[in-house]
Amino acid sequence: TGKTLESSGYHQQVVKSEDAVNLFLEMDGKRSALKWNGESIQVERSDRRLTREELNHIIENEPERLSPNVLLLPLMRSYLFPTAAYIGGPGEVSYYAQLKSVFDFFDIPMPVVYPRASISLIEDKIRQVLQKYSLEFIDLFQDPEILINSILKEKFPDPLENTLEKKRNEILKILDSLEQELVSSEPTLKQNLETTKGKIDYELKRLGEKLFQAYRQKDQTLKEQVYKAKNNLFPNNKLQERVLNLSPYLIKYGFGFVDFLYNKVEIEKIDHQLIEVG
Repeated sequence: TGKTLESSGYHQQVVKSEDAVNLFLEMDGKRSALKWNGESIQVERSDRRLTREELNHIIENEPERLSPNVLLLPLMRSYLFPTAAYIGGPGEVSYYAQLKSVFDFFDIPMPVVYPRASISLIEDKIRQVLQKYSLEFIDLFQDPEILINSILKEKFPDPLENTLEKKRNEILKILDSLEQELVSSEPTLKQNLETTKGKIDYELKRLGEKLFQAYRQKDQTLKEQVYKAKNNLFPNNKLQERVLNLSPYLIKYGFGFVDFLYNKVEIEKIDHQLIEVG
């Protein structure tokens, strides 16, 4: 059950309210959840209530109006079509983790649950971007602007950066020397000198940041390529398999692409797989 999972340090994939009936009812062209209020069955988002007898009548005479929710579906599926093994995604596998005791209660054999293969396709143009900037697949999961800044800092010309830092240190040393000479003769100037030195240091750092931003704006190609790779590998910040279907790849590579995937995917591998295409 969900509470047993939580007590063992895991999370519940589905949090079920105490009044949930685990069924949906089609009524007036809408699919609404059913809830038990202690006396009758409430049709969610309506004023309609059903007695047990009315629900039983629907089950016997109009079963097509009823459908199971995510927790009841696995049991109904195994009851109607006895299942030896079920291959599912992360969410579906998690549902089953909550249902072992329910399968036992109804004396329905629970199928072996096996995680489906999880893959991302890396086309040649995207692979070239990764290689060009020494990026790993997982690097593209972060905010592209943070990634672009990281790449630019590595590419930023060292001689120019070193020159700026060297000159800044020289100026600060001159100010320190000036402070010692002036304060020795006029101690009241110490605070003024500290303030002046802080302002100069701030402006020098700001100058370095502006130089970096100017350098960043020039490298528009980098930005375009990083965003292109990001949107390809993580569309809408999700894995490809959560957003894309096979159609674009079939159009681009032909029906032989199915055989290509069949030969490349390792179904016994649970870790996420990266498959290079092209």
